[in-house]
Amino acid sequence: MTYSITCSLTDLKLPPGVKESYRTLCSFLVHFYSQLGLPVQFAKDASDRKTEEKSILCFNSHEPFDLVINGKKIGGNAQRRRRNLLFQHGSIPQEIDFELVKRTFVNSGGCENALCLDTILGRQTDFYQLCTILYESFRDIFGVKFIKHNLYEREINSFYHLVKDKYATSRWNKKEFAVK
Repeated sequence: MTYSITCSLTDLKLPPGVKESYRTLCSFLVHFYSQLGLPVQFAKDASDRKTEEKSILCFNSHEPFDLVINGKKIGGNAQRRRRNLLFQHGSIPQEIDFELVKRTFVNSGGCENALCLDTILGRQTDFYQLCTILYESFRDIFGVKFIKHNLYEREINSFYHLVKDKYATSRWNKKEFAVK
């Protein structure tokens, strides 16, 4: 699952500092995981925090404000700010093919510091149910009202164009990664 948020700091009453606003904005994710019964916390607050080397794989290492369960990263988030505006996006992996990751990213160390929902919950999760929980978590934490609206025709056309001419091409999906 992925999400993205674009807003001003005042839209969600976020504090002005980068770390403080990041922590506040991620509170809906903490709520999301707690709704699934998962004891998530920020890496910097975890009592089982590990000192680890950086990895070329985002999911295999974590920063202080990444979300972890039992010292392992669950999902990833990034934020970009410009003046009073911010864009934050993130991912919540339902499943990870750990063997494929090891084969694909040679010398990366695999994903031994990463988790996915299906593994930690011990069952296959339902994408649409998770989307509902994520939606409700954001709504409840920030007290916002969502207005559902269908995509405009140009947005639908753009989607199909990107899938066909970019994301479905072998050029896009077979990039070489340099490993140091």
